[in-house]
Amino acid sequence: MKNTFVFFWIVAGGFLNARATGSDAPIALVPQPLQMERKTGEFVLKNNTVILVDLEAGPDGVVIVAEGGPGLFYGMQTLLQLLPPQVFSPIKVKQPVTWSVPAVRIEDQPRFQWRGLLLDVARHFFNKKELMNFIALMAQHKLNMLQLHLTDDQGWRVEIKRYPKLTQVVAWRKDIGFGLNPKDGTAYGPDGRYGGFYTQDDICELVAYAKARYITLVPEIEMPSHSGAARRAYPECGCKGGPHAFCAGNDETFTFLENVLRKVTWTDPKLKNWEYFKKRLDAHLKRLKVQKVNYRQPDKNPGKSK
Repeated sequence: MKNTFVFFWIVAGGFLNARATGSDAPIALVPQPLQMERKTGEFVLKNNTVILVDLEAGPDGVVIVAEGGPGLFYGMQTLLQLLPPQVFSPIKVKQPVTWSVPAVRIEDQPRFQWRGLLLDVARHFFNKKELMNFIALMAQHKLNMLQLHLTDDQGWRVEIKRYPKLTQVVAWRKDIGFGLNPKDGTAYGPDGRYGGFYTQDDICELVAYAKARYITLVPEIEMPSHSGAARRAYPECGCKGGPHAFCAGNDETFTFLENVLRKVTWTDPKLKNWEYFKKRLDAHLKRLKVQKVNYRQPDKNPGKSK
């Protein structure tokens, strides 16, 4: 998918004049664009500046041209990075700032379709607000995939209403662990235990927040090993005296995993991801000579049912 932002042009009423500065200071952009041509001068934004999209370039302004929404969004992130760093201040800037951008011509497109990060919320929990801040920072840097490590031996982080002990019991542990200073974390419940989880309504809100910034949330549910939290809550999913993993010999294991996976196929309202998941799993089971699994469709809205 090609989303190109070519150059920038801003018009306020008539044309605004660019101020020549002669500065050769480097332009810091993350990631670096495909092409960037430095020109003479800079453009100053004022209170009555209007951003116009898809116009022919003029000598005294900025224009963003793209093939679609993602390209326009990423073009705006580039424009923000060209402005003084105070533009990212979380509070109102009181000191005088010249809101100027250097005169440049930039052409860019994603080098990689998957530009992702992994956040391990299973071992160290980040609440919904913290996760939204993380997503906003990803968007500023044009990343588009956030893999959430939701389950492991140390904790379970997503509500599955059919299995309440996952969040009532194993979403919490007695301390922060890993030899860390307890004061290094803030995820403590009223009883002093460390942990937390995302409700199904939280997940719906996070998916929508990320989607508005062209970011996909990718849920990670560990199996067959790294499943200690789930097996502590529901021991019937493990083998007696067997390895520390989900037990493939128990029907309860497959019932549990199917019910969980049906609740975490958030990424595509048309359920294409579920079809892709089934296709990949069927191919894997065929190689293992395992009988085909009978599937049920996942829930379209994870916040409305068990």
